[in-house]
Amino acid sequence: MKVIDRFEVMRELPGAFSSEVQLIRDCDNGVEYVLKRTPGEPFNDFHHEKLFYSYLKEIGVPYLKIYTSPLCEPDQFILEYLKDSYSLGERESNNLYFVLGKYLRRLHHEEYDDSYRFVDGKKNLLSWNDFIDETKTYLNYKYQKYQVEKTLSLKYLRLIDQVASVRPKYSRIHGDMHSNNALVNNNDLYLFDPSSFLIVGDYRYDICRVLFSLPGVYLGNVEKGENDSALWDSFRTGYGLGETYFDDDFKNMLILTCVENITNPFTQYAPALLDKVLEIDTL
Repeated sequence: MKVIDRFEVMRELPGAFSSEVQLIRDCDNGVEYVLKRTPGEPFNDFHHEKLFYSYLKEIGVPYLKIYTSPLCEPDQFILEYLKDSYSLGERESNNLYFVLGKYLRRLHHEEYDDSYRFVDGKKNLLSWNDFIDETKTYLNYKYQKYQVEKTLSLKYLRLIDQVASVRPKYSRIHGDMHSNNALVNNNDLYLFDPSSFLIVGDYRYDICRVLFSLPGVYLGNVEKGENDSALWDSFRTGYGLGETYFDDDFKNMLILTCVENITNPFTQYAPALLDKVLEIDTL
């Protein structure tokens, strides 16, 4: 990745999946920053991320400062660097999941009539049916790319048709809310790397992504151990999610989350979790 003038690269930063991230230092004053490159749709990524942090600031949730510079390439932008921070996924605790729930509740507090995103700088409304259609097209592409067995891919796509019955409830969302997209610094949480696909969507999309990243809730002692149920309970308490949350719509949103991650190499438990979720009775 080309580094803008006046800065030197200190090192590559881990954890980036669809972008390139480097720690850079300003040679003039020694201040360190994060340089992020988002190939593909750079304007949409930057615009969504800028709006996300601006909204976090508005609702009183810790946020990363984002900087513009005429020295940046079109697909680059600069973020604040939090020294000595680590991801929530590296050191999970009940208290931090409580805070995550509290902050997501603030993010979701305002209801919207429509889902939308920005495409080439213009606000683009996205109906629920259009969202389902785009999801099916994208997943069909991924299933072919990763050579998912035909009978399984057809099963997963039929489940997406089932998700179309959801009655959407729109709010601001993160859109990719797993534990590695929350930074811990000075005992507080910073949500970062929001989805570039949606700014406003169904708020349960975020909640289900958190639950999906805690597979032990339904699968027992899987990968991360037996503490997942306690972490989920702490999240629910922070969010204010009562005992009756698991209705048909929530189940379908969790099914959607599982199906979207079938080909994710970091969540190989997705098929087993999907099978388990399909067996759960709703309230």
